[in-house]
Amino acid sequence: MPNISDNKLLKPVKASNVLEYWKKPFLKLYIPLTYTAWSVIWQTVSCAIPQDPGVQIHARVLHMTNLLFHILNTVLLFLIIFRLTGGAFPACLGAILFSIHPVQVESVAYITEFRTLLACFFSLLSIHQYLVDHVKNLPDAGYHLRKSRHYFFSLVFFPLALLSKPVSIVVPLFLLIINHFFLHKDLRSNLKDLLP
Repeated sequence: MPNISDNKLLKPVKASNVLEYWKKPFLKLYIPLTYTAWSVIWQTVSCAIPQDPGVQIHARVLHMTNLLFHILNTVLLFLIIFRLTGGAFPACLGAILFSIHPVQVESVAYITEFRTLLACFFSLLSIHQYLVDHVKNLPDAGYHLRKSRHYFFSLVFFPLALLSKPVSIVVPLFLLIINHFFLHKDLRSNLKDLLP
């Protein structure tokens, strides 16, 4: 596994090694946030358990991290669907289908697919914050403050998703579709809203 167990930049983890991930692509893929997260996890386990024969404990912790992010992604998807539909049943059904879908389960099984789970996490956070900003059943008092804050967080989470895995570039397309079919926005207001 050149990404983790055979990765010389993880042994030992140093700030200069982590900085290498941010300077240029590693193994032909620019995912510096993922490698930084792996570095933090690897170093934490190495400090807690210095003697780890065959890096078995490291592997278990990385698998548990994948499972944790899969659960977080499922919860975020539930919140997104609930916000769009207003119903607990469709939100539960969508979250359950997402959580047991073979493509999603495969991401949990392979340690190196943490990049997909992390990118999904930040993508869903970005979409969720966008929807919190745009789908409200709240009084107008203080709306502008909440609107700017949630929209700002949406804009922050999107590049974090891209730095986790470039496939996150589809987030604006998902928002375009959500705006059209769920929020019933015309193309002009839709594009204006998503321009940033």
